[in-house]
Amino acid sequence: MKFKFLSVVLLFTSVFAFAQEPAGSPDAVDPAASFTPSLAPKIDSNHWKKAFKLGLNMNQASFSSNWKGGGISSIAYMAFLNGTVDYAFEKVSFNNLLDLQFGAVNNRNSGFFKNVDKVYFDSKLGYAISKHWNLYVAVNFQTQFYEGYVIKTVNKNDTSLYISNFMSPGYLTESFGLEYKPVTWFYVRFGTGTMRQTFVTAKNIDLAETKNYGVDPGKTVRNEVAFMIQAGLDKDLTKNINFKARYMGFANYMIPKKVKENTNITFFDYIDHRLDLTLTAKITKYISTNVNATLLYDYDQDANVQIAQSLGLGVLITF
Repeated sequence: MKFKFLSVVLLFTSVFAFAQEPAGSPDAVDPAASFTPSLAPKIDSNHWKKAFKLGLNMNQASFSSNWKGGGISSIAYMAFLNGTVDYAFEKVSFNNLLDLQFGAVNNRNSGFFKNVDKVYFDSKLGYAISKHWNLYVAVNFQTQFYEGYVIKTVNKNDTSLYISNFMSPGYLTESFGLEYKPVTWFYVRFGTGTMRQTFVTAKNIDLAETKNYGVDPGKTVRNEVAFMIQAGLDKDLTKNINFKARYMGFANYMIPKKVKENTNITFFDYIDHRLDLTLTAKITKYISTNVNATLLYDYDQDANVQIAQSLGLGVLITF
């Protein structure tokens, strides 16, 4: 399954890295208007561009005690905040992205459980060396807000296992290298020099279920030096439909000790992949629907690809 996932990732990168809009098409990008540092665009009088989106999605269902059709009363919600702050002047660019999401479901039988939980921050400083290429340094941070559990059935009994929390895991990545940005809505970064710290600060995480996220038991942090490839896409498909995609691939330069000790594991098993997809459609000025999906492969967590998906309808405020 992981090889299929890698193929999808490589296809995603190759298609959007080198695709150009045909001249004269409605979506063709005028190079003079492109938001690339080398063209010294004036976003506004201060060369800054800022945008924020705040949303709340809810779903509710209730049934009387004598409802013969069956069902469980429940309420679910998801709140999110997405913001970008960008600067561009002459050859210098400074791009910042914040993506916060949290959602939960509460039903009468099993109680409160989260179903969406994400903290994502990315900051990049770039310097243009040609029309579409930049030197860059960047910092990326990922974790979650709240504790997480998984339900396992043992001897026909459901057992709740404690598997995650804020900064458990948490990922801090520092990188420098080259960025390719052919159009305003797509980029690829090649992080030739990358360091990543994996944090597990919470106690009593279930080690059998999580493998402690690659951090040695008894320790709270793991350091890695690696090559990283990162790609991002943010495109309006129509006036009211937007598609976002983010990919991050991470390959440790040092062959992990587990590869040396186990002939059934290869170096390619230890290349981490994460792909986040978001499709947002505005129904009215303040009502929208969105679909989120995340595909994750990290051998330190699980030998198979992990998939999370959510669909929401609710209020969206843009400012």
